[in-house]
Amino acid sequence: QHCDSIRRSRPIIFVITQNLLKDPLCKRFKVHHAVQQAIEQNLDSIILIFLEEIPDYKLNHALCLRRGMFKSHCILNWPVQKERVNAFHHKLKVALGSRKFS
Repeated sequence: QHCDSIRRSRPIIFVITQNLLKDPLCKRFKVHHAVQQAIEQNLDSIILIFLEEIPDYKLNHALCLRRGMFKSHCILNWPVQKERVNAFHHKLKVALGSRKFS
């Protein structure tokens, strides 16, 4: 059921946290299928949202993802300062609106 939901979704948004990197279910199943689906169709269908500072080597080791695989507007960082939240929401809207979904 998770695979079907991921396959039908457009776009796929991953909220990246330290806990996600440690979650074996996400690492071995959900993330793998979503990434494979996106790569087969179009890598632009994935948006990464980082709630915490995650080094690239940890992201690559845990999920086989690298920031360099994605366009810069598809990688968002949750702001530390509350006054930057509106700017984050704007960037998310841009990321969601920057691609055509089938």
